[in-house]
Amino acid sequence: MPQPHAAQPEPTTAVARQAVLRGVERVRRHWRLVGGVLAVTLLVAAAYSWAAHQQRRAEARTWRAIAQALEADAPAVALDRVVERDDLQAARSLAYAELYRMRAHFDAGAVEQARAAAEAFLNRWPGHRLAPQVRSDYARLLEADGHWTRAREAYQDVLGSGVAYLQPEAMLGQARCLEQEDKPDEARAAYLSIQSRGREEQWPRRVLQSAQLRLLALRAPEAQAPPAPPVGAGPAPASPERTAVPDEPPARPPQTTE
Repeated sequence: MPQPHAAQPEPTTAVARQAVLRGVERVRRHWRLVGGVLAVTLLVAAAYSWAAHQQRRAEARTWRAIAQALEADAPAVALDRVVERDDLQAARSLAYAELYRMRAHFDAGAVEQARAAAEAFLNRWPGHRLAPQVRSDYARLLEADGHWTRAREAYQDVLGSGVAYLQPEAMLGQARCLEQEDKPDEARAAYLSIQSRGREEQWPRRVLQSAQLRLLALRAPEAQAPPAPPVGAGPAPASPERTAVPDEPPARPPQTTE
């Protein structure tokens, strides 16, 4: 007896089934893509978190090392070791170690090493917020060592930084260097400019008084007044001026004398 033929699905049902299967496949591909993106995002976030954690640890190690170095019998030598430590090279606070090292060497009478530390700072962190102060200290170090022309150019860099609290000493330093370079007319003009600008902007009294005294000496050559003493000569303090370090993080090593 002949077997009855199996019922064939209607064409519309087959088309619908194929459409559903294609839709399911598209959803699967979409979620695979979403899953891949999510996995990459999580990996990036984990890597960033790990890097931030390592950075915090490096900063903490650096500040501990700075604090210990400042309390050592020979701070300059101890800070040399801090700056050279391989495990601290990624720390942003290493800039402070370089600044303290420069000043510690100067306080120890090692002007050449102090100047080298200032140069190292400016070469590595030229855009750091402490850079203008370091440039000012560097100019004073050059002046203290008798490099008048280089010191005058360094003072000009300080003036070009536009940092207001460094302007008076930079202009006064430039005028002193002009005197040492035997340029009395230019020095006189510089002192006059200091007086004019200083009165207008209310600069410190000692800056205006220094300019006035040097002007009197330059206007009376018959008195054979000696040239302006370089930084570090005579009773004047030789150490770079301890101006406040702007925005220095709290609870850190002892500050240098303000």
